Amino acid sequence: MTLHRFERSVAVANEGDTVQSAAAKLHAESVGCIVVTRGRKPVAILTDRDLALRVVAEGKNPCVTLVRDVSTYGPFTIDSKCEPNTAASLMQRHGVRRLPIVDGNGDLVGIVSADDLLILYSAGLFALGQGVAANSELGE
Repeated sequence: MTLHRFERSVAVANEGDTVQSAAAKLHAESVGCIVVTRGRKPVAILTDRDLALRVVAEGKNPCVTLVRDVSTYGPFTIDSKCEPNTAASLMQRHGVRRLPIVDGNGDLVGIVSADDLLILYSAGLFALGQGVAANSELGE
């Protein structure tokens, strides 16, 4: 099983966009982060937490503050051919909750979050439990 299942449309912004427009995208798409791109290459991440701490808490004007000034550059990415376990290991090792997924050219093709992996693993464990329960005797 690879990360291809998480290839999907991703909320993106350009470095020169305002924080207000990025926040509007977060709200409209009901997501917690935006991937900042140059062309189709991910170069940074901007999260809802970044907006709270780097914009609101610091009293910056979101209508004039640019995405480039409050984003986290050099995001950890993962190749779409990798397995979910690899994504989970990378998230744990680097203390991140989201990984942009890239293809062989480094172009953004999706995103995987810790929540996505929790749902995936939970569904697998539930199915395993159902199988065990269906094939075991009540007394065991």
